[in-house]
Amino acid sequence: MKKTVWISAFDKDETTSKAIFTALHKYGLDVKGHFWPEYDKNKGWELPTEELKKADAWVILIAPAAFENEHNRFSLNLALMQIRQLKGDTFPVFISGIDHSLVADNLTYLSACEYTSSAVLGVKLLAATAKVLPVIEAEYRLNCHAIMGVGTWFEVGPESHDWEGAMIALSGAEIDAHGVGPSGKLPQKAILSYPYKGMKLEVDGIEFIGWGVENTLAAGESYYIRIKGIPESILFGESPIKNENAELYRCYF
Repeated sequence: MKKTVWISAFDKDETTSKAIFTALHKYGLDVKGHFWPEYDKNKGWELPTEELKKADAWVILIAPAAFENEHNRFSLNLALMQIRQLKGDTFPVFISGIDHSLVADNLTYLSACEYTSSAVLGVKLLAATAKVLPVIEAEYRLNCHAIMGVGTWFEVGPESHDWEGAMIALSGAEIDAHGVGPSGKLPQKAILSYPYKGMKLEVDGIEFIGWGVENTLAAGESYYIRIKGIPESILFGESPIKNENAELYRCYF
């Protein structure tokens, strides 16, 4: 059975994209893809989540100029966050068109991708899709929901043990709504236990503003917040109000 490769092209260059499609087809791969949609300030981001669910590998074609656009970078980070949650950290993602030197080592999702030239892309994809991906148990759940017209939400929660409350704090962006509910979809309504807003935390000299709740979260439950703006990083985990030694995790964009 052919392996499916999904291609996301940020530059609407049909000639280049067609040449890459044709080259990858010669390796016996089922190649599908799209041009990355531009950010809509009124509606938000449109991500290829459903298509990536069915793919065995993801190829991102992006030139330096497109990568410099903050909306492109952030929407790509959101999609990478989703695919890592859906497929695991070992799902093969290749970026072609920019050098790894453009990406800071601490960027959680972009630094984990493999950067390669189009000349060797087919060979690398063939090798990557032939492997059996190991299952790695995650300590926590970190996902996003970018819904046109509804907004961009981050979702966090436990994968195994219960959390005594939950908190999300952002640097570089604001939070304007939150809720608790089953993992995987935004809650329609929620009962919040001792919710709080505007908690200030400082990590490595950077100020974060956090919202949280004291609800106990089981493995299938999540805490959700809606963001305004583009964050530089996110701090999240159990609420530090009940547990001063609560372990907090950090993700850089």
